[in-house]
Order: sequence, then structure tokens, then C-alpha cells
Amino acid sequence: AYKPTDPSVVEQLIRELQPLVSKRTCGWTFVDLGCGQGGLLPIMRTATMPSGSPMFQHVVGVELDPDTHRQALKRVAGDSSIEVVCGDMFEYVRTVCAKSPLLGGRAVFYMYEPLWAANMPKPVRDGLYNELLAAVGAHADSIVVYITGVVQMHERHIEQTMLERAGLTLQHQQRVAQSGAANKLSATYNTMEIWRAGGGEGESGGRAVSGG
Repeated sequence: AYKPTDPSVVEQLIRELQPLVSKRTCGWTFVDLGCGQGGLLPIMRTATMPSGSPMFQHVVGVELDPDTHRQALKRVAGDSSIEVVCGDMFEYVRTVCAKSPLLGGRAVFYMYEPLWAANMPKPVRDGLYNELLAAVGAHADSIVVYITGVVQMHERHIEQTMLERAGLTLQHQQRVAQSGAANKLSATYNTMEIWRAGGGEGESGGRAVSGG
């Protein structure tokens, strides 16, 4: 199941990430875990800092479904700075986080509730996410962006305590728009959270505001 991120959420995401990636000593990579048809990949590749410099030197999309992966490849064809991987996102994170430096520098890992339609038993799902978060949390300043599934319709999959146990600190929390006309008519929404490994700088406890 694939549902693209609402455009207004992407704009908010870029604004919130800008100050977190500004104090860099090396290049940043943006990783979309469960990238679907790849709609977010070219947008993040062209995202810029207020100065006009690129936010990310490299963008990666990881997609398990072969047919959807091929659609993502077509979308980004010809851009050597974007990589689209066909495979298991948990195995991908395990592999890249076993190396140092992380993806040649620092990385932002983006997850829009990727297992929301997987019908996976909670203990299995929690085990996979705990391993993923621990791997990312071992790299100082790495960032996890987590957008929950539809609030008011089902529980979030990654609890805040899981992120905290992995050594991640909440930098920003915001109510954001949910993709799809039906969801907007029913006033359902997602929550976007940005977490940073090793403490980082930002707002302890985050903040909540109304999203579009």
C-alpha cells in the first residue's frame, strides 16, 4: 500500500530540517524508507538552505515492492545523485549503519508509517523498529523523521519510548495534513516528529501546532 506525503507536509519538513542540517562538517544524505513511487526523492534532492546551497548531497529511496520500485526508478531516471534501492528497509539500515561514516557523512531517515498496511504482529514489528532505531541512534547527529499513521483511526506504530531508548531526542513535533480528500473531509491528521541522535540541539519535548 502506498500513499504519497501531502505537499504541504513536505514544505513543512524542509523548513524544520534546515536548521538541523545547517551546522554540518560533511555532506548529508536523505533516505526515504518505503519510498513508494519516489515522489519525495527529486523534491528533497532540489531542496535548498536559505543561502541557496543544497540541503542534501545524496538522496536514497528504499522500496520493497519490485513494481513500485521500477516506477520510482523511472521518476528519477538520469539523476546520478538519487539512488533507488529495491529491498528490505530494515536490512538496508542495518547494512549502512554498520559502516562509518554513515553514508559518507550524516543522514536523515524518513518514515511515513511504512508498515501501516503490513498486517504484521506487533511483537515482530516492534522488534524490527527497535533494531532499526538502535542502529541509527548509534550515529551521532543522525536524524529520524517519523510521520505517524492517521491519528483517530489507528495507533501509531513507533512509540516515543522506543525512540528515546535508542538515544534519540525529540526536536520537533507537529500535527500535519493527511493525504487524501476523504481524510481531510473527516478531519483526520498525522503527526510529524523529528528526532536526533546524541541529544542534538532543539526543543526538548517538541511542540504541537495545527497542520493544514
